[in-house]
Amino acid sequence: LNMVAEGGDACGTSPAWCFPFHTIYLLYLWHPDRDWLRALFPHLEAYLTWWLAHRRDEQGWLVYRCTWEAGEDGSPRLDLHGTGHGDIFHQVQPVELQAAVAHSALLLARMARDLRLDGARSDRWANVHRNYTERTRSMWDERGRRFRDRYPTGAPPVSSREQYWGAPADASPLQLTPLLYGVASAPQAAALAARLPDFCRPPWAWWASWTYTVTEAARAAGAYAAAGRMADRVLSSVYPTLDRREEPELGARPGTSCEWW
Repeated sequence: LNMVAEGGDACGTSPAWCFPFHTIYLLYLWHPDRDWLRALFPHLEAYLTWWLAHRRDEQGWLVYRCTWEAGEDGSPRLDLHGTGHGDIFHQVQPVELQAAVAHSALLLARMARDLRLDGARSDRWANVHRNYTERTRSMWDERGRRFRDRYPTGAPPVSSREQYWGAPADASPLQLTPLLYGVASAPQAAALAARLPDFCRPPWAWWASWTYTVTEAARAAGAYAAAGRMADRVLSSVYPTLDRREEPELGARPGTSCEWW
C-alpha cells in the first residue's frame, strides 16, 4: 500500500500497471528457479486475493479506488473530474483490470502446477482466469473494433474529444492488455492488433509503463514491426537525453534521467 484515496482508503498499484505477474513469470521462464518461485508465490497469491477481496464491486467487476491506483493519474477515462485521489469505485469498470486479473490468475495456476501444490489452489485460480476472461471478452465493442470500459452508473463513455497527455482520453494503451495470454478471442485479438501502430508514438512512447504495455502486447500478437518501431522511438529519445551535456528545462542534471525513464 503506497497511497491514500479520498475517504482514507489505503491503495496500492494495480495488476494492470506494468504487468507485475507477467514480468515475474518472464524472469522465471528465463531462469526456472523453483525455490525462487516458491518463495514469491505466497506473496503473489496474497496480492491477487487482496484485489479480489477489496476491489470487486457488487456485480463482481474489478475496479479502482482512485486513478492513482490505476497508474493513469487524473485520467478522465476513469474519473470524470480528472482527480488523482477521487473515489471512483462505482464509476467505471475498466477493461485492462479485468484482463490483467484474468492473466495474473492464469499465471498463478501455472505456477501452482509447476510447484506441485495441491490441485485445489491451481483450480481456484483457473476459475478466476475463466471468469475474468469471459468478462473481458464481453466488453468488446464490435462497431468500434476495440474494447471499451463499462460505466455502471449509466454515465456516457468519455468522449474522444477529452484529452489526456495530449491524446484522446478514450484511447489508453492499457486497453491492449487483453492481447496477452489469449484473454481476447482470436477475432478480437486480430482487430486489436491492427490498432497497435496508433500507440507507437507520443504520448504513449514517453512513459515506460505505457511503452511496456504496447511492446508486450505487440509481441504477444506477433506484431514485431510495431514493437520494433516503439523500441526505436524509445531508444532514440532516451539515450540522447541520458547523454546530454546541458541542463534542460526538465530540470534533470546531465547524466541523470527524468522521472519517467
